[in-house]
Amino acid sequence: MIKEVSCGAITFSKRKFRFIKVLLIKQKNSHYFTFPKGHQEQGETHEQTAIRELKEETNIDINIIEGFKDKNTYSPYENCIKDVFYFCAEAKNINLEKQEAEIQKIGWYSIGIAILKLNYKKDKQMLKIAYKIFKNYKKNEK
Repeated sequence: MIKEVSCGAITFSKRKFRFIKVLLIKQKNSHYFTFPKGHQEQGETHEQTAIRELKEETNIDINIIEGFKDKNTYSPYENCIKDVFYFCAEAKNINLEKQEAEIQKIGWYSIGIAILKLNYKKDKQMLKIAYKIFKNYKKNEK
């Protein structure tokens, strides 16, 4: 059995936006939106992988917000189990540059629109929880 690990972040921003927005991507050869993520490299922590993958796929630098780490386990193909770890994060910048080789579409979306665009129930649940954590983080930051 092959074991794979990927890490990503549910990334929020309020910079230059009237309301909080979340970053979604649509990968090439895919029909649905999701959160940026990618394979963990040897020697990396889950957090380091999420930070690197966000930068590679979107050109966004992030701060991981404590209090949220979720794991999604599934089988992408026969004889493979994949664990995907997600964090809640705040974007340090908002100018998106998609990784042309992997990403079809990228954007900042309101929470309501993001929930409509996300295909999987688990992604929608994670977004709702991470959004509450982000709002609380921003409230306590002031």
